[in-house]
Amino acid sequence: MKWLAAKWRRGADIVPFSLFGCLLTSTAGAVTNGLLEGSSAGSIAHRLACGYAGACVMVIALFPFLATMRKSRAARSSDT
Repeated sequence: MKWLAAKWRRGADIVPFSLFGCLLTSTAGAVTNGLLEGSSAGSIAHRLACGYAGACVMVIALFPFLATMRKSRAARSSDT
């Protein structure tokens, strides 16, 4: 379990920027979808809250591992 936490910490520097990107994407998607369907402001806020919460879970859980894999792949390709 310690190796998993260490691997997550190596890629954790990408999380703050990714959370901001998720906020922008979730806001654009919720507002656009709400406007196209003619939803109320409360419905748009609910979609934004649920969508952003789900996106945050994915960013915090997966992005550090993906960033670590990308960094190691880039290091291997630069060695050749």
